[in-house]
Amino acid sequence: MVQVFVRTPLVVEDEILIRMDAADYFADEGFDVLEAGTADDALLNDHILKKLMIDVFKAP
Repeated sequence: MVQVFVRTPLVVEDEILIRMDAADYFADEGFDVLEAGTADDALLNDHILKKLMIDVFKAP
């Protein structure tokens, strides 16, 4: 049996336009993209991920 690996990054970003740009970039590169607007939303994801892009800067 051949094992197939799906390339699925999770993009976590609270700024919707930045998140959409990043998700579109990965989708254009052939990735199946998951998105979350908050860390709490990201934690609800039940996929096993190998890559994660997260916004770690919080404005005051």
